[in-house]
Amino acid sequence: MASKSHPSIYYELNRIQTESIVTNNFTVLCDMPEILMRMKISSIYSLSEMQEMFNQIMKCIDRKEGPIQPEACALYLYPDVFLKHKDDYMYSMIRKIAEEGQVLAV
Repeated sequence: MASKSHPSIYYELNRIQTESIVTNNFTVLCDMPEILMRMKISSIYSLSEMQEMFNQIMKCIDRKEGPIQPEACALYLYPDVFLKHKDDYMYSMIRKIAEEGQVLAV
């Protein structure tokens, strides 16, 4: 959470979380654990493929053809590698929670 002396960079997330607490609603915040994501990627792509992705990301940053942060540029250039697995994981988590009857709407 945040206070006036310690503002949060996640304003929208904090606002939604505070609103759900005040209104006594169930909230789900989930993401794929980083270690699981790394294991998934390393089992699918070879070291040379990952090196090529890294080189393309660095070239994109150097040429200013996309985001300047490496993580953001990786998501920009390779969403199928870095986002698809996270999306599938979160979909499975939310679906499991919904099937257990703990969520009214997604």
